Amino acid sequence: MPNYQETDIRNCSLKNGIFDLVHARYVLIHLPNFQVALSRKIDLLKLGGWLVTEEELEFFCCKSDRR
Repeated sequence: MPNYQETDIRNCSLKNGIFDLVHARYVLIHLPNFQVALSRKIDLLKLGGWLVTEEELEFFCCKSDRR
């Protein structure tokens, strides 16, 4: 039987390495520190597990202050 659980990635107390699949859609773009959430998703995966994250891509251009 598949193991399915919906939780808040920012406040979950799940053990590492327990999921074959971690999926999220349009979540990271709404988090100020998305790197923490992404890292936590990876930690939850079993060895050989899949991370599927669907996000909107945005590209930014900025001028460097270096001379």
